Amino acid sequence: PARGEPNSTPAATPPTYRSYRHNTPANNGAANGTQPSERSLFADAGRTLPDGTYNVFSRYSNKAMAASGGGTANGTQLVKWSYTGGNEKKWTFSDVGNGQYKATGLASGRVMDVGAASPSTGAKIQLWDWLNANSQKWTLPPVGNGLFRMTAVHSGKVADVEGPSTADGANVHQWSYVGATNQQWLLSIAP
Repeated sequence: PARGEPNSTPAATPPTYRSYRHNTPANNGAANGTQPSERSLFADAGRTLPDGTYNVFSRYSNKAMAASGGGTANGTQLVKWSYTGGNEKKWTFSDVGNGQYKATGLASGRVMDVGAASPSTGAKIQLWDWLNANSQKWTLPPVGNGLFRMTAVHSGKVADVEGPSTADGANVHQWSYVGATNQQWLLSIAP
């Protein structure tokens, strides 16, 4: 693929080894050297993240995605907030197939959802009961350096910090991806 694009190599029933070697003999005809950035092994096609509970930090501000005011009800706006270790800032990511994930709030048991399944730029991202809707499913393409963009399956738009703002309480909404740091997220395993 072109520079900066992710690439995957499927293996039919791969055996388990302590280590692997990746060999790129032809380098797709390029005169320059190969520049790998990240390598991952996954059992399911399209998976970019192992299932587990994570903190989700904005690259722009290093603040955590959280339910506003620690809310747990349907419709609670997602915001970014200084990290304090609370369960309202922890998300369990579960693969639902085809490289898509649902992200369930540890405190609420509700998932990240684009309000009213809106495809519009600026639609809020909120908590909602799991309905298996595409507005509740996310892909997590890596953008490098351990960062991801969280892309809503129904709209193709990403989780974006409104403004962009560094203030506690800034809303998270969906927006077209332009590569800005307020659209990139670090997912770290929650303690």
